[in-house]
Amino acid sequence: MTSQRGRGSDPGTVATDVRRSSTGSPNLADRGPDVFTVVTAWLAGRVVFVVGWFLARVTWGAWSVTRPLQLDQGLFAWDGAWYRDLAVHGYGHTPGSIRFFPGYPLLGRFLGFLPGGPATALVVIANLSFLLALALVLRLSRLLSGDPVVARRAVWLVGLWPASFVSVMAYSEPLAMVLVLVALLGGCGRRWTWAAPAALAAALVRPTGVLLVVPLAVVAARVWAGSDIGGRLRNRLTAVSMILAAPAGALLFAGWSWRSGHGFWEPVSVQRPLRGGFHEPLSRVLVAVWDLLVSDPLGDGLHAPFALLLVGLVVVGWLLLPRPLAWYGVAVAAVALGAGNLNSLERYYLAAPTLLVGAAMLPWSRRVFAGTMVVAGAAGVGLTGLAYVGRYVP
Repeated sequence: MTSQRGRGSDPGTVATDVRRSSTGSPNLADRGPDVFTVVTAWLAGRVVFVVGWFLARVTWGAWSVTRPLQLDQGLFAWDGAWYRDLAVHGYGHTPGSIRFFPGYPLLGRFLGFLPGGPATALVVIANLSFLLALALVLRLSRLLSGDPVVARRAVWLVGLWPASFVSVMAYSEPLAMVLVLVALLGGCGRRWTWAAPAALAAALVRPTGVLLVVPLAVVAARVWAGSDIGGRLRNRLTAVSMILAAPAGALLFAGWSWRSGHGFWEPVSVQRPLRGGFHEPLSRVLVAVWDLLVSDPLGDGLHAPFALLLVGLVVVGWLLLPRPLAWYGVAVAAVALGAGNLNSLERYYLAAPTLLVGAAMLPWSRRVFAGTMVVAGAAGVGLTGLAYVGRYVP
């Protein structure tokens, strides 16, 4: 049975919910299956990627008369090429690169002593970060539900999410996922000293990292009103740090951009032509459904099922997750669905893995869940293949 401690929780009770579920913390008997689940789900995602990449190599001629560039870029296709150039050359090398936040390429440069230099370091960071992210998903799910079955289910949902194939490539999502999960675990589990640094770092890795201000502000409001008289000043300082951390990270990069001659708002404004401006999210979903059924099934229409699913998962999260996590899902979904074009929508799910944690808390049967994983794996193969023949923007 799935524990419902997180369902409809008042924002102030989140830390209490997590503490009460500590009886569900893994013991020695559970650690083996937990480790097996994390490693197996991680490896399965790599198998999905290889199969999709191989199919692209043998079928590209059916999609294009010229060999797609992405096939020759390997693990540095699409955004990976930008991150590699940033890690090796910096922002002055390629116009428009300021839209990519600096945390990930800087870490790649820092680890450039690895064989293969910064480029290899980026791939290593992405793959190992995703492994750690899956372990954190398991931890968060177990703390929220108290149920090891729910926790392992969440790992598989994230590990075989169709867009998780980017975790094999030189993409920043896995590192951002780790920082987001640490921030949420810290904020919701009374490890408040973790939350602010992780949120600040997340906002330096991905633009969506700034959205951590939403769940952490909900937590901070209760921390501010804490009844512990002796610790009230400390609680209020902690609350303020949690609220300011993610915006501070974004402001650091914006300030550097301004000082470097790019402009204070350039990291955001340069993305507007690519995203197509902001649109009301729900009507944007209806347009995507129209594209799928009528006008553009392999364009924005391809994203319509994922857009509908995203709306559904926001509702599920609102019903099953503690309020800070539910609000975080709402914030990420609003940004993802508010784009003029829905390219890379599926990748936004990785910005809020809590959406899939909420899905794991639903009452799945074994047969339905196994079938879902088969469908997810097949969709991952398909998206990987489409990305490498140049028909899908991951």
